Amino acid sequence: MTPAVLFPNIEALCVQFLASAFTARGDSVHVSTRMPSPRPERAVRVSRTGGGRINVGMDAPQVLFECWAPSDYESSELARVTRALVGTMESFGSEMGSVVNYPDGSGIPRYQFAVQMFTAGETL
Repeated sequence: MTPAVLFPNIEALCVQFLASAFTARGDSVHVSTRMPSPRPERAVRVSRTGGGRINVGMDAPQVLFECWAPSDYESSELARVTRALVGTMESFGSEMGSVVNYPDGSGIPRYQFAVQMFTAGETL
């Protein structure tokens, strides 16, 4: 019988990692899986968008990082820094898409990118 395997919550791991990394850099950036209202001036939203188990003990989640800031330039820079930080994570696998301008219709600039992560599970 195949064992039951529990995989880490990749969104929570990424939020915690980025929040700590931005704080260590002295950057004031709101990082979460939901956008509060009103939206903070600088924010990163983390969302698992897909991926799945690649074998009994390994998961390969796809994660989207959306970055908002007051101007196109600042939003792009926030996405570039976020991308660099995510690339240092132990669970980082590969990029699925580079930083792109992806307006959200609110008038606040948003840049985003996506990555493939790899996480090991634990037997229940």
